[in-house]
Amino acid sequence: MTRQVIPHDVRGTGSERALLLHTWWYPNAQLEVLPDTGHYAPEESPEAVAAAIERYLGR
Repeated sequence: MTRQVIPHDVRGTGSERALLLHTWWYPNAQLEVLPDTGHYAPEESPEAVAAAIERYLGR
């Protein structure tokens, strides 16, 4: 099963680590970083979150 993982952007310091951790737990994971977005991604970047979900769903 493929899972979509959308972590917050930590100014380049944690994206690589997040990818390693998530792919360890979920080998088929897809990492998508939303620039300038914190822990409340749906509120801070609703269009980017919607677009990422639509890409994942294949729309």
